[in-house]
Amino acid sequence: MTNDHKSDRGFLNFKHPKDVGFNYYEHLKFTWKESILALGMSLIMFIHGIFPPLFDLIFAEYIKKAQERIDRINAIYELVHLGRS
Repeated sequence: MTNDHKSDRGFLNFKHPKDVGFNYYEHLKFTWKESILALGMSLIMFIHGIFPPLFDLIFAEYIKKAQERIDRINAIYELVHLGRS
């Protein structure tokens, strides 16, 4: 899925999990996992703010890996729904 794929359904998009290639439970699992990772990263960044030598490269690595996870989902969506490879 690319940025040009936008919903015309307004604020509530009940088809969103399907739009991104998930069923409801796959979407729930993905979002909860990402939420837990983000909460952990929030704590790490809070500690890093107090003592900068700690965790100096971890946030950049987290962002990189999060983007890779999202890119994988987008690639699967495009392959399955748009026939792109």
